[in-house]
Amino acid sequence: MPESEKEWRNSAPYVIDEETGLKPKDFNVHRGTCFCNKVKWGFSIKDALDSKQLHGAPYQWAAIFPKNKILFDKESIDYLQFYNSKTQENRHDMPCKVACSDCHSPIMDEGRNMCLVFPTLVEGIRTDRETAKAFEVKCHIFYDRRVELVHDGKPKWAEAKEDSDLLDDDGNKIQDHQDAPRKKKRDEEEDKKEDKEDKEEKEDKKDKDE
Repeated sequence: MPESEKEWRNSAPYVIDEETGLKPKDFNVHRGTCFCNKVKWGFSIKDALDSKQLHGAPYQWAAIFPKNKILFDKESIDYLQFYNSKTQENRHDMPCKVACSDCHSPIMDEGRNMCLVFPTLVEGIRTDRETAKAFEVKCHIFYDRRVELVHDGKPKWAEAKEDSDLLDDDGNKIQDHQDAPRKKKRDEEEDKKEDKEDKEEKEDKKDKDE
């Protein structure tokens, strides 16, 4: 067994992260399953960190969860298939796509710390009001690449959330990316870093002069 495969089998969301103190029974807040029921998984928290429409296409729906809040059933592990679009290889090389190897249902996109889960596979998503509410779309990202307009009044970002132009339902810019929260935060952090470096440089120069 390749070393990389050993590693993914021993880390979240494929086993419980011991630091969370969670037990298998805690991952029943929501349950998910692929089309053929070979792959099953559960969530330990009610609400996703975020729920978005990806790539501007209103039909690709994803919810963001920390990896340690998701757990695949032990018997499902051998039915998982991975694909890395950058290397175009079927292997667990993050970020990668996770699917069922039998029915090929797309399950999630796995990143370093988070997973983009597809809510359409969550049990009760169409029939249970509370479940549907937990996965309700909160914003749209990559709206500049949309295939059609979505008039739902939700925040729409031209590219990444809080790091690009904010658009209205018709795709018109209502806030420049320079004012996006994440960019402003990065700029502030960079300014602080530069101020600190300038201060240290002046202090070093002063010590040398003395």
